[in-house]
Amino acid sequence: MKCYPALFTLILAAALTNEARAENFIGWDSAYPKPGSIQGSALVKGQFTLDAGWEAPVSGTAYFWQDGSEVSFALPGVTFDPCTMTYTLGEGGIFGLVSGATYNVTIEVLIRSSDGSTTQTIRSGPSTVVPD
Repeated sequence: MKCYPALFTLILAAALTNEARAENFIGWDSAYPKPGSIQGSALVKGQFTLDAGWEAPVSGTAYFWQDGSEVSFALPGVTFDPCTMTYTLGEGGIFGLVSGATYNVTIEVLIRSSDGSTTQTIRSGPSTVVPD
């Protein structure tokens, strides 16, 4: 009889672990966002992972804002690394920002379920960048 509580605990732990992993995730690539090489520009790049049952989009969007005004632009295509099961949004740049000003920035992608019945937007946590 002592085997049943241990087995139940193991099954419960496995179920909770799966549940905890059931969130699609997007985040910043290392060292991004960062100032671009052209004055008044900034670069963004991100990575995301998807749980089973979700499909990757073709591209993502970056949002920059300062004092209530927002600028957005599409990021280049998505690549996939089967070794790490990670998708990468290609590096994208925005121009015409005010040099020395602080901008808030997020990246997001719209994904859909494999059966096409549901869509979900996953968004990075906000970060900041100060263009040169």
